[in-house]
Amino acid sequence: YLINAPRRLPSAPALIAAAVVALCAASNLWHNRAGTAPPTFDAAWYLENACRFYHALREGGFSSFYAVYSHAFRFKAPLISVLPLPAFYLFGPSHDAALLVNIAAMALLAAYLYRLGERLSSPTAGLLAVAIAMTMPLLYGVSRNFLVEYWLAALVSGAVYHLLRSDGLRRMDSVRRLGALLGLGLLLKSLFPLYLLAPAADILLRRRRELGASFWRELERPLKTLCLIAGAIALSWYAHNLVTTVGYALRA
Repeated sequence: YLINAPRRLPSAPALIAAAVVALCAASNLWHNRAGTAPPTFDAAWYLENACRFYHALREGGFSSFYAVYSHAFRFKAPLISVLPLPAFYLFGPSHDAALLVNIAAMALLAAYLYRLGERLSSPTAGLLAVAIAMTMPLLYGVSRNFLVEYWLAALVSGAVYHLLRSDGLRRMDSVRRLGALLGLGLLLKSLFPLYLLAPAADILLRRRRELGASFWRELERPLKTLCLIAGAIALSWYAHNLVTTVGYALRA
């Protein structure tokens, strides 16, 4: 749903990009199994809360899970600790299982980078974008830690892709997907919208020059849809923690 992949046979660059991702994913799986170092600092905190979410869900159902989820962290968005729950269900709660979320983020990031390169230039550019990102030392290092940054890169890439694909917020299917990504991004990091300011401003300024006086009237419906979807997702946690989060950000 979030990617909206086209229904066509994959091209040669797409198949090569998929092979690069598969190779990096296999390398990460081997590294995670061979590694013995325990998680520390934020990673340990995220893992602790992920285990709390899992046990609340298994033992008390959704209502018990939501009671724990809605008051978790207080000043840090909680999505990173929700993402491992399917892996915990299949393999049991553990650090190795939690790291599997980065494999999913790797596939999502590669898909969006490929689509961005393909849209802005060509399938070959998409392949180069994937190859560079998958082997970039900083990103590759983050992909082996239970932290928010790798998923952050994937969701930001997705949001930028749908900003472009929406054609100045004209295409409502991409607007809805952008709303979902924005809501999830806010649950991953409270400052998520800042990463989208520059591309959003560029795209909207272009459309404003095109529409002139009717700009705000044309933008009213897509903006309402975007805010409604993003708000509905984000408020699942911010409804209980917004004041604490804002206060912490101001003090920082």
